[in-house]
Amino acid sequence: MEAAMTRVAGFVLVLGCLSHVAPAQEAKTRAEQIQQQRAATFKLPVELDTDKVEQAIAWANERRLLTLFSAGWKGFTPTIGGMINGSGVAGGIQFLRPELWGGNLLVRSSARLSTSEYQLYDLEVGLPRLLDEHAYLDFYARHRNYPQVAYYGPGPNSRVTGRSNYRLEDTSYDISTGLRPVRRLRLGIAGGLLQMNVGPGTNSRFISTDRVYDGRQTPGMDAQSDYFRGGFLAHFDLRDSAYGRGQEDSITVGSIITMTGADDSPGSVG
Repeated sequence: MEAAMTRVAGFVLVLGCLSHVAPAQEAKTRAEQIQQQRAATFKLPVELDTDKVEQAIAWANERRLLTLFSAGWKGFTPTIGGMINGSGVAGGIQFLRPELWGGNLLVRSSARLSTSEYQLYDLEVGLPRLLDEHAYLDFYARHRNYPQVAYYGPGPNSRVTGRSNYRLEDTSYDISTGLRPVRRLRLGIAGGLLQMNVGPGTNSRFISTDRVYDGRQTPGMDAQSDYFRGGFLAHFDLRDSAYGRGQEDSITVGSIITMTGADDSPGSVG
């Protein structure tokens, strides 16, 4: 009887030892499996989580190609937009050097072309720091050639269904000078010359304006109009950057007097 009891106690002791060893071995095996899986994962190639557009942008950014749109190259920067509605997608190139003559001379020029063949060219030369930055002198010239400007008729007689189109060509020269009592505020006088010409439109979807309206109905349609203009202004600039016409956020209050030229043509289509 004692021998039987001894054998049973030994068997229970062996089972107890095995029950402690098995979980330890299983745990060790599981840890090895995790370690092996981690090592295998590290060997796999890394898959990009960005699409092709993002990859292209990242590639251009790494090679500093995107800095051409912000910092430019020797004063030249690409430009987008800056034309009237209906001109299509517009773009071009701008030249800007605000630091000439120790920062006392600014030169800016741009050329733009749209998908509808609208054209715009301008030139600006400024002396922004006269009298210890309390006075300024600016000259600005611009030429536009817009071949498909929409026109719906004169005044209250216009109709949405009466849409036509015309070519607008104009060249302007303006000069302004004045004082700058604070950094963003300009008080001054301005004057200039505006030369306008109107011709047949090129948009085949709509009739040309000159075939619907004559010079009596739409003054300026049959003759080039030259205008002299002048007045005073108060200009408060809200932009972060002080350069670039046509893209500014500002408030201007003033009075402009316009006088017709020798042809005595009263206006243009618009």
